[in-house]
Amino acid sequence: ASRMAAINANPAALGNACAISGNALGLGANASDPLLRTIEGAGPAPGGGVFLEGRSLPNAPEWTFNIGLEYAWSLGGDWRALVRGDFYRQGPSFSRIFNTPSDRLQAYHNLNLLVRVAGEEHGLSLELFAENVTDETVITDAYLTDDSSGLFRNVFLTDPRTFGIRLAKEF
Repeated sequence: ASRMAAINANPAALGNACAISGNALGLGANASDPLLRTIEGAGPAPGGGVFLEGRSLPNAPEWTFNIGLEYAWSLGGDWRALVRGDFYRQGPSFSRIFNTPSDRLQAYHNLNLLVRVAGEEHGLSLELFAENVTDETVITDAYLTDDSSGLFRNVFLTDPRTFGIRLAKEF
């Protein structure tokens, strides 16, 4: 049986809880299963699943914040310059519905910068960019594989700091 959790199709009816199918956990539809009772906060749910009351949905931080600032000016003729900065901040969240300490994803931020010079008439543009300027390495998501592949945890990380130059010609 698959051990992937299935979230109830009607999240509005759940309030502040996650519902998962007992079958999806490989436990059968019986919410009184002894293994199921070891999950703190688990209780019977409509349709034979279980509630994990008070749990956060996976990858659903309570807050995120994003701001972008841009300034553009003319360099003469059809040439224009642009400077842009984008900042993103995300609060902590969980990678799975169980919200265990190992499921916790830390809050993180990201800063990207861009300088662009372009001439529309010539179809030319040159960009200098820096992504993840603070070079913060953070786990942004994780999942646990099933028994057949060894129950190991896979993680997704932010990209490392990257600098670059883009030169483009439009025809």
